Amino acid sequence: MIGDKKYANDSCRVLSIKALEEFGIYISHVTFWEYMKSKGINGPRGIYANRRNKHTKPDIGDVQEPNKLWSWDITHVKTTTRYSHYYLYVLQDWFSRKVISWHLSESLASEEALTLWDKGILAEGLLNSEKPRSLSDRGTQMRSVSTKLFMTSLGVKQLFSRPRTPNDNPKIEALFSTVKYAPGYPERFSSLSEAESYFEEFFNWYNYEHYHTGIGMVSPQDKHTGRDILILEIRLAIKKATYEKRRLYNVG
Repeated sequence: MIGDKKYANDSCRVLSIKALEEFGIYISHVTFWEYMKSKGINGPRGIYANRRNKHTKPDIGDVQEPNKLWSWDITHVKTTTRYSHYYLYVLQDWFSRKVISWHLSESLASEEALTLWDKGILAEGLLNSEKPRSLSDRGTQMRSVSTKLFMTSLGVKQLFSRPRTPNDNPKIEALFSTVKYAPGYPERFSSLSEAESYFEEFFNWYNYEHYHTGIGMVSPQDKHTGRDILILEIRLAIKKATYEKRRLYNVG
């Protein structure tokens, strides 16, 4: 059976039965599976194998500065009306975790995503400067013709996470978790203006007051502006002074 192309697309369970019926020997499907695994040929076959290999992990590289890579996504925001949602569009800097811009809308459309990027570029003063790369999932709004034309016109390179692989864009996922599980999050909003007021206050807190564990317990704004370097130096100096005083006290 090994090397015969007519068995190439058979599963390990089918191979076990065919070995039994065609060759008069019993080989368990587990044995076949272990052998296939050792050769790297286990897993989906046919068109499903092509789907698995179609998309690769986005090449993010080593991002060491703000405004080099922006990740973005869209999440549902519940309203007090049944079956009705608002849509929260968020653009986040990969390096600093700062929320560059956000946009709340009643519609899920590419035009809303372009508004999000317009807001971000203006907020960071990048109208006449090199634009960051874009990292997003493969949602319709991210891959639409209008979005691609918009990104091309700006000179923005688009990177896409693999289907059903949230770890390819984990920072925006973590941000949405922070948003939805914040102690004061109302869960449902009665109007768009109420939701906008809430998120205006929330993202101001998130950027300027929130001690972010992923960036050394400084605020995203401090990381974005480079102020975190001085903050961390001061903290380290205080720690060293405290340890020295404690050592002298214990010696005495």
